[in-house]
Amino acid sequence: MDPSILIAVVIGAIVYLIWKLYRGGIFDDVKVSVVEKPPYVSNSLTVYYKHNIGSYHRMNKSYKEVVSLLPANATCFAIYYDDPEKVPSSFLQSAVGVVFGQDGKDFYTPNYSEQLIRWGYERMVLPAVDRAIVATHKYDGWFSIFGLTTFTYPKIRNFMLANRVNAHPFIEFYHGDEVTVVGLLDHCEEYAIDQLLTLDQVKAKLARRKWDSDSESESRSDTEPEGMLDDASEDEADDGDQIKLEEPSKE
Repeated sequence: MDPSILIAVVIGAIVYLIWKLYRGGIFDDVKVSVVEKPPYVSNSLTVYYKHNIGSYHRMNKSYKEVVSLLPANATCFAIYYDDPEKVPSSFLQSAVGVVFGQDGKDFYTPNYSEQLIRWGYERMVLPAVDRAIVATHKYDGWFSIFGLTTFTYPKIRNFMLANRVNAHPFIEFYHGDEVTVVGLLDHCEEYAIDQLLTLDQVKAKLARRKWDSDSESESRSDTEPEGMLDDASEDEADDGDQIKLEEPSKE
């Protein structure tokens, strides 16, 4: 390859990387503060959500699913109930969903509500919050998530230690090219979903799930001819990777 072309390619790659880092908010000096009437949660919210157990780094699939079920301008959220520094990643609990309404007024027509229910989402009304820790970060995909986990959350943790406040749980609201992190300072318990479990209950649930999975695998291996199990597993994996949506009717 011509050295001049190689140099141009390298420079282009570096410029692109810097641009993505900028878009992801890596260079931003994110401000952390205690806010009265914090964004989003200063009003009561009607939400639809799903309970999740597992690493917070593997929630992208859940986020993509709920985004695909509503119009492009929808505000999605994730509530993080556990501290990753205290709870093993496989036992972490969270809720991923969408803000469907505010102060008793829905943003979307009933057909969207019906579709969310068909996909397994639960409806819940969250109360208005008076005070919260707030930090706002640019959102542009993976680089933004990296910036949040590497820079913003440690800054929030240091802020809480310095100011002797303890926020819980933390909620990320995603809207457009921005993610707002909100740590509740009141009404904390009222943001707990019905499916929230104790750590012992989570361990027991995952143990039962593994036992059921192992038992099913043994049963299938005993009854299916050789070769069919692998083919079926591959088909199931392919189906699981595809999100098949029902187009909501438009009123």
